[in-house]
Amino acid sequence: DLRIEGEILANGTPDEPVILTSMRDDTAGGDVNDDDDGELVPARGDWGQVILSGRAHGRLSNVEMRYGGGSNDGRCCAAPRAAPATLNIDLEIAPTLEKIKVLHSQARGALINISGGFLWSIQDGAFAFNTGHGLEVTGDRAPVTLSGIESRQNDGHGVVINTNGQQTLSGLTVQQNGNDGLVITTPATLELSESNLSDHPGNTNLVVVNAGVDSRVRDNIIEANN
Repeated sequence: DLRIEGEILANGTPDEPVILTSMRDDTAGGDVNDDDDGELVPARGDWGQVILSGRAHGRLSNVEMRYGGGSNDGRCCAAPRAAPATLNIDLEIAPTLEKIKVLHSQARGALINISGGFLWSIQDGAFAFNTGHGLEVTGDRAPVTLSGIESRQNDGHGVVINTNGQQTLSGLTVQQNGNDGLVITTPATLELSESNLSDHPGNTNLVVVNAGVDSRVRDNIIEANN
């Protein structure tokens, strides 16, 4: 695991993202494990999780995490148990999060709990091919904004948001997940717009467990399932 309880500044670029991945993943950094024939291929759970807790703060921008979500049992690349998530954030005040990708996790892609009351957001993220939910957000009264998020082909729900504060969601693409697409719970106002929620056969594209009376759902594509 990589545990941060102070400042983190992970500032990649679209052309050169910060990549955290399995040592078996030769597509990032080359053949670092000296496996010339590529016999050892990366797999979900090859490493643990990135944990932000305590007084952690800072910025994650253009960061990609692959093949994590394994538990820390002292054995490299053979974790039989799943961690809570590859990206695990439990803070009072959220760091800056933009252009985050979490792929091929043995657990959830990302689990983010923000207990304070300050507005926070995730912009332009991607969560795909994870064993659990693609993205799960929990928290207290803080307003949260998600924009430009893609969540596809996860084994669990695509996106789960369960907070007590206002939720503003726009430009989401949630498709082809193993369970429901977008699952929302808030007693406050929900704004859902310009999103595409589709292709969850046998399940539901949008589940609103609870939302405030002034909530609005507009200009979305929510297709019927076959």
